[in-house]
Amino acid sequence: MFPSARDLVCALILALALSAHADLEASLGSGDLAAAEAELEGLAADWEAAHAADPTEENREQWAVTLSALGTIERALGLPDEARAHLEKGIGLAVQPATKANLKETLALTLADLGDPAKAESLLRELLAFHAELPEPGRSEGVARIQEQLGLILLTLGRYEESGELLEFAFKATPENDNANLARRHARLGRYHHTLGSHQRAIDHFSAALEIVPEADGEFRIALTSDLALARLRLGEIDLAGQGFAQAADQARRLYRDKRPTFAIPYINNLGTFAMSAGQPEEAIAAFTECIEMLEAASGTDDASLIGPVHNLGVARLETGDYPEARRLLERATALQTAHLPPGHLRVAETARNLARCALLNADPDAPELIDRASALGLDLLERLVAHGTETERLNFLQRIDLLSLPCAGGDPAIIAPLLAASKNRLFDSLLGEKDTAPGPDAAEIGNALPPGSVFVDFCRYAETTADPVLRYGAIVYAPDLPPAWTPLGTEEELADWLSALRSRLDWKADTLSGNDRPPPPLQLRGILRELHRSFIEPLGLPDSCSTVIVSPDASLHFLPFAALIDSESELMCERFDLLVSIGSARDFLGTAPTRRLDSAPWRLAGVTRFEPRETSGSTKLDEILDHLDPLPGTRDELRRIGRLAPEGSVTLTDDAVAEPNLITKEMPAAVLHLGTHSFFLDGPHDPLSPIDFDRSADLLFSSGIVLPRAARRSPDAPLLDPADDLLFPREIAALPLHGTRLVVLSSCRSGAGTALAGEGVLGLQRAFQLAGAREVLVALWPVSDRASPAFMESFYRLSKHSDHPAQALWETQRRFLTQPVDDFETAVLHAAPFVIVQNGPPLPLAELPPETTSRFPWKALLASLPLALFVAAWLRRRSAAHAEKRLAG
Repeated sequence: MFPSARDLVCALILALALSAHADLEASLGSGDLAAAEAELEGLAADWEAAHAADPTEENREQWAVTLSALGTIERALGLPDEARAHLEKGIGLAVQPATKANLKETLALTLADLGDPAKAESLLRELLAFHAELPEPGRSEGVARIQEQLGLILLTLGRYEESGELLEFAFKATPENDNANLARRHARLGRYHHTLGSHQRAIDHFSAALEIVPEADGEFRIALTSDLALARLRLGEIDLAGQGFAQAADQARRLYRDKRPTFAIPYINNLGTFAMSAGQPEEAIAAFTECIEMLEAASGTDDASLIGPVHNLGVARLETGDYPEARRLLERATALQTAHLPPGHLRVAETARNLARCALLNADPDAPELIDRASALGLDLLERLVAHGTETERLNFLQRIDLLSLPCAGGDPAIIAPLLAASKNRLFDSLLGEKDTAPGPDAAEIGNALPPGSVFVDFCRYAETTADPVLRYGAIVYAPDLPPAWTPLGTEEELADWLSALRSRLDWKADTLSGNDRPPPPLQLRGILRELHRSFIEPLGLPDSCSTVIVSPDASLHFLPFAALIDSESELMCERFDLLVSIGSARDFLGTAPTRRLDSAPWRLAGVTRFEPRETSGSTKLDEILDHLDPLPGTRDELRRIGRLAPEGSVTLTDDAVAEPNLITKEMPAAVLHLGTHSFFLDGPHDPLSPIDFDRSADLLFSSGIVLPRAARRSPDAPLLDPADDLLFPREIAALPLHGTRLVVLSSCRSGAGTALAGEGVLGLQRAFQLAGAREVLVALWPVSDRASPAFMESFYRLSKHSDHPAQALWETQRRFLTQPVDDFETAVLHAAPFVIVQNGPPLPLAELPPETTSRFPWKALLASLPLALFVAAWLRRRSAAHAEKRLAG
């Protein structure tokens, strides 16, 4: 569509003869572009004759201006070949630089229509330089207009970073009272954001454009209505989307039925897209077939406009199980893309993925080859886009790319392993800025980097290739002297159910210890931990010779309490293995070991034992948390114990001294930051099969945080990010100056909770502290007891300081606490198993650890010996009584 065609022609004909001006204006006013075309053709012939009779510059210029208007009308009528011929002729005739610029601008857009975006880009860049040299007034709008058009060309070329910048520049340069240009630029930005998966932002722009477009501009309003419906469809607003698609298609059919029927094709195509989403493939097939037939009749069988409908029809046939026909259509779409699109385009990667899926479902022998190609295209796209835009924009884009499901469904470790190594935590590394150019290590590099006696387990979550997708976990296992092996594991549903049962059992235990008696949940804790091990660890087949397990969890596997999982022999994982350490991705093997020892610099120990009371209450989940902040008296004991182990010069802050402005200084960062206080995570419903739009669900980026002493005094209407409100959200934490901090310990409830994303870890406190610069971060998966944690933390810090290996120190501390002879295993798990540590960098070799020094009363041994003690006591009493009788008798 070219909504500005009429306005542009009206401006051009001001330079023409007055008699022609009236006729053209009447045709344009009635919307009869065909009549305007005929009038302009006649006028162009008149000027050609006039120039032949009198070849003055004036006649030549008038002829060029007429050809410019004619080419613009022909492009609007869907006649790009005729438009190109007239525009190129006009460029050769034009005398005035402004006329030549107008001709080149319309020619650039026409060349894009004809599938030659490279020449279009070249012309637009030339025009951008031309307009930048013009004086005001007019320079700014000319530059903005060319930026807008160049941004659209680059969007079709898949050069998304520059495209977004140009469209944003053009939008910001548009005056607020210039409704015509403002509406068009809202629409362009909406299209850009929709392409990259930021559908809520697209909705905002399309809606803003509709508010200011006049009702008389029917074509533009139809386009906006359809685009808005498509964005709503991507966000699951099915009813609103369906209404919008039907309205746009009906209006387009009526508007274009007699003179320009092919102009209705995009709306019919979108109607087919909606039918697919609604589970009506036959209706979708009819819509896509109608589009293809109309386009072939108008433009032939090799036109670029066929790419979308042919691809969509192939997907529809795929959904009906007609694999041969689906493959034929998808291969045709691939051929069209090869001719008209660059290889880095989103549509190219999407078609390659669908073609590989078709081959896999049909058990075609070349399925592995097609999967490999689709994976390579997707990975290349990821590399180019993951480093562009805000964190929110990049998170949205990641929802569009599914690199792993097809390879995992194919089950070929030779394809899965390098893809996982290259793509996992890719955005995190890019934001961190340390590994953003490092390729993924290959199997040989990982094998060489593995410490002796260790294995590396690279987990991932993927969607099975079935009619009803099922999310499942799997893992690539690397072991010395063996090729990588692929193992499917349990499903997301199974994991969610068992983790829910685990939380319920532990919540009940915590309530019981607090004196709140209530009936226990039906499932026993040992049984839950066995089932988690059976579904997600046992299938890995970890060798008995293994002493160290290095894991890179994915999605909700980040919430597994690995140390407490129980195998089929009733042995805890922390008993079977000397160490389990968690890293972000296989690329951590390429990193460097820490250069700073834990005891090489002072520590900063901070804790809150009491919180100021709430003055005003609000109605949000966060307000409810701030209304009920219990004191933490055990935190003082925890800080005291750790302080005895801290290096000289360490600082301990408590209560009011832990206010947000005082927590972190700009001085040399501490080697260790310990924080004992409340933290929170605001749970919200989320379907793991549905992508998240982080513009619509922005609260997910603020769903976790740390509570400091005066947080309860925060006003309910205070801004979300307030540097003095004593609430630390992840975005604020990520900005802290912690580069150089070796270890951060969050001794607080549910500090390890967050929104789990496949391939990108957990959006929460742990990730925020790592982005701030901390190398290793310890968090808790469930509420911790401030009465039990001091002894645990003292043991952990003692071992950490001795070994300079926090992950090993944590694992050993958990082993000692979970295997000590106590009757109440559930209490031990509640207090010792929630802690997990994730490090940024390669795993460290095992260190020698000192023996356990903390003495504990041997309750279990005492109870075991109690019967013998009672027997001995009874025997001694009988013997004593017998001696007494003898003395009395004597």
